[in-house]
Amino acid sequence: MTQPEVNFLTGADAAPFPRDDPRRATFVAFDVETTGLVPPFARLVELAAVRFSLGSDSTISFAELIDPGRPIPPDVISIHSITDAMVRGAPAAPEVVNRFLTFCGPDAILVAHNAGFDASFLAVELRKSGVAEPPNLIIDTLKLSHALLSLSGYSLEKVARSLGVAARQAHRALPDATLVAGIVRRLAATHPALLRRGDLLRLAGAARLFEWAPAHDAQPPAGFEKMARAIRERLPVEVVYVDQNGRRSLRVIEPLFFTGAGRRAFLTAWCRLREGERTFRVDRIARYQVMEAPSRR
Repeated sequence: MTQPEVNFLTGADAAPFPRDDPRRATFVAFDVETTGLVPPFARLVELAAVRFSLGSDSTISFAELIDPGRPIPPDVISIHSITDAMVRGAPAAPEVVNRFLTFCGPDAILVAHNAGFDASFLAVELRKSGVAEPPNLIIDTLKLSHALLSLSGYSLEKVARSLGVAARQAHRALPDATLVAGIVRRLAATHPALLRRGDLLRLAGAARLFEWAPAHDAQPPAGFEKMARAIRERLPVEVVYVDQNGRRSLRVIEPLFFTGAGRRAFLTAWCRLREGERTFRVDRIARYQVMEAPSRR
């Protein structure tokens, strides 16, 4: 089901922080944990954030587990220690992402380390839910660290350690978001250029959220407009698919996105028959019917 749109200010009223002094700005450092590396093939399992400013030592935290609607691979569990049992019964990603945006507010500037990874998962969820792009800019402490520090490596832990920012539990979203906030504060304290808005945005590679979205936005081929609605509204679809040997199979899929065009159009979906992501040639879908029951994803 499409989630309600989060309303934000636009235009001149949507400036992410005061133009002349980042010390008066609100920042939100955020981090995600996932089932894998590439959305929408991988899904969110945790989203956390720390709201802070450069002019105060106080912080406000946000952290929620997310049910990805599918098993978490064992090799991924070994990294972040989030198990299927921990996320069972947790809210779905659209609900958590909407609460996260409300927590941020329209004027905060968002911060992540290797921001393209974290932001791409948020962008995918917002686009699937039909939520408008928020006005917030996102800056990247990885780019900032490359610009200002000379290190042998630029992982979150290495950057934090080089700046004397105390590490906590690694590879969970809230401790990592806390490290990101500490890095921003420490860099701002030691590099006065970051107190100038233009320099901060330039050095940190500022971008809007949907600029980080994966390029999976091909238009649906003719006759597949209802499939596009299923993608938007997260509805399952019953399809009859013809394989390369001419065999027909009836299966239920949860469509994600189209790629390509015309006879080279493809549909990527979660296939319940195979219990995994599959890419289907659109010209081999003999027929399909949108099911009105909500997707399990």
